[in-house]
Amino acid sequence: MKLTKNQIDLFNALRRECKKSYPSKKSYTLQPNELVLNISEGCNLTCPYCFAGQGKYGASTESWMTPELAYNTVFDTLKKYPSLNILKLFGGEPFMNLRAMRSACKASKDAQCSGVSHLSIGTVTNMTIYTPLHAQLIKEYHLKLTVSVDGPRQIHDHFRRFQNGKGSFDRIRRCLDLYAAKGVVPTAFESVYTPYDYYHGLSFGDVVNYLIKEFGAQWVHVVPALGSFHGNEREQELEFANSVRESVRDFYTDCVLSDQPAKQAMAREMLGVICNPLTSTLWCGLGQRNITVAADGTVYPCYMFLNKRHQWKMADSINNLSEATVPKDIKESLLQASAVNDSRCQTCILREVCRGCPAGVYSEKNDFTGYDPANCAFRFGAVEGILNGWSTKLSRQKLQTVAA
Repeated sequence: MKLTKNQIDLFNALRRECKKSYPSKKSYTLQPNELVLNISEGCNLTCPYCFAGQGKYGASTESWMTPELAYNTVFDTLKKYPSLNILKLFGGEPFMNLRAMRSACKASKDAQCSGVSHLSIGTVTNMTIYTPLHAQLIKEYHLKLTVSVDGPRQIHDHFRRFQNGKGSFDRIRRCLDLYAAKGVVPTAFESVYTPYDYYHGLSFGDVVNYLIKEFGAQWVHVVPALGSFHGNEREQELEFANSVRESVRDFYTDCVLSDQPAKQAMAREMLGVICNPLTSTLWCGLGQRNITVAADGTVYPCYMFLNKRHQWKMADSINNLSEATVPKDIKESLLQASAVNDSRCQTCILREVCRGCPAGVYSEKNDFTGYDPANCAFRFGAVEGILNGWSTKLSRQKLQTVAA
């Protein structure tokens, strides 16, 4: 994937504004700012692309974190790591374990009363569950909700079905209305963009625009599905990747030029990826800035690794976790999670700002890298779109100046 000369010049100009080099991280530092609490390892939907296998992460049965473990884990983590400022309640479907949700939230409040700084609490839900108790808890602790919707009903219901085979779209719409009546509004929506969308004429931008228009989404996060193609489908995989790049490029160009708040937010986020000074070239902060605690209390670098627990367990519990006790092979692997270290990325102009998902690729392909054709195409198209949008914007400003 290549940029035009004008795009390269603008990209390099933006990068120079950072005024920092991006050395590859050399040492392992356990200083988490985000704790993912896997309170539900089970789900009421059967999404075929789910990396967690209906929320069970490869296990034969569902698992649920106890309220006591949820409380103690959150309280102890906040006391042990003052750097922590984000708590993410995750699953499976976290709304299926309301008691653990409540305990985790209470622990954050109790810890803050003991001198711990403010903690932002969020959760990702399929929004198929509503009770007044859920609404009360969300309002009381100001939970930030991210709702999973894969686009229009016919697309969404192809994937996100209940165990009886019935689609979940209508249930989601009903639950959203019930929560709205209680004053609860989602912070964001997320979708998985699949070859099924592409072959049915739905572009990346179509999905985002639909969620903004239909649900009033304030922010949208859409990513290409991992593991959609097999070894003998290379041609189809590249076709899909090219379509992702083109549609993402066009969408982000529109975002820069749009006055729609959600699109402006997405443009700012992507511009920040290009411009903001960072301290390393790691694809993400898994196992260092981010940690995950499974339903049984064991600790991992990321929830994406729960399918491979024996290989990635960092500690038996938060209280047993420290830089010294994390297995050496895990530390060494985490420090290699960088486009700078991946031979396939050496000629890519984005290698120093790439934010891939090595755990996600590993969960699907057993390859610990952020390199994936469709997701690389997504990141490249997003940067292209930002650069094209700003080139257009600068040209318009110049014309307006001349006209004045």
